Amino acid sequence: MRKLFTVIAIVASVGTTLAQNFKIKKGEIQIDKQSVAKIEKEKEGFKISSLDGTSSFVALATNLTPKGKVAPKYWLILTGDNGNIRESEYEGVGFSFSKEKWTVEALLKSGVGLIGGDGMNKEKVKQYFESSDRSVSDKWEKFIEEKLAEIEKESQLAIDQKLTIDGSGNIKKNGEKVGYYKKVTVNAQVPSYEYVVYNAKNSQIGSVFFYEAENLNNSNGGVSLEVGEEKNPLYGIKFSFNKIVTDDLAKRMVYRLNAMGAFD
Repeated sequence: MRKLFTVIAIVASVGTTLAQNFKIKKGEIQIDKQSVAKIEKEKEGFKISSLDGTSSFVALATNLTPKGKVAPKYWLILTGDNGNIRESEYEGVGFSFSKEKWTVEALLKSGVGLIGGDGMNKEKVKQYFESSDRSVSDKWEKFIEEKLAEIEKESQLAIDQKLTIDGSGNIKKNGEKVGYYKKVTVNAQVPSYEYVVYNAKNSQIGSVFFYEAENLNNSNGGVSLEVGEEKNPLYGIKFSFNKIVTDDLAKRMVYRLNAMGAFD
């Protein structure tokens, strides 16, 4: 896509440059050492205002849908002074313990263009919030509903076929061993592992790489089941690393492989 659309690449490059050169100092957002907007903490999110205080909106980075479902990615909820809500996705924001810095970087990388090196674009802010747009959260609501239905279908199939997994990693269907899996240490210094799954013929049929820390995996969709050269994202995983037999990640990957017919 970047090779085909040079203009998009240039816009992305500009956004990255802005994000790299911004700072927050004494309640002001600075780009290239110049103050461009004010920022203050709100109950939910951060209020971003023009330097003269005549234009503002609230920005909140979230992965919660309006119905309370947890999505695998974050996006921005932007609320205008008139109460209209707009949503925008963003890419390439680095990890930060500061929600304030994270939100501002997300805003700069979102492409909405409400603030930049010349300050807040008041006219654009006014136009932007003339209407509401919840299409991002609507998309994730639909995605999550589809994934939950998929998980339910896989779980029901496992029940119907009496699929079991024991503490030694053995996988059985109707009492017959059809495969097994192992937990392999990838890096002990930066605790990371793989669950590797084999069929009854000892052929590897799938694997999942994961870190010991949940926040490094993003437990709502940061791991994928690899089957050959294909990656199959696993949504809604909760890790319980100490007891492999109760780890939902291990169960979910086995159930997914079973639904794919890997043990037939």
